[in-house]
Amino acid sequence: MGKIYKQLCIEERTMIQTQLSMGRKPGKIAQELGCSAGTLSPVG
Repeated sequence: MGKIYKQLCIEERTMIQTQLSMGRKPGKIAQELGCSAGTLSPVG
């Protein structure tokens, strides 16, 4: 069985952007959301 992925809703994306702009670490935000830090990392 493969991994199960969950897309972030607009509210989660907005919260992430706000917290990143405030200097919060992506890993800490991801932990609070229950997702991987890689989910918050830019690709490419």
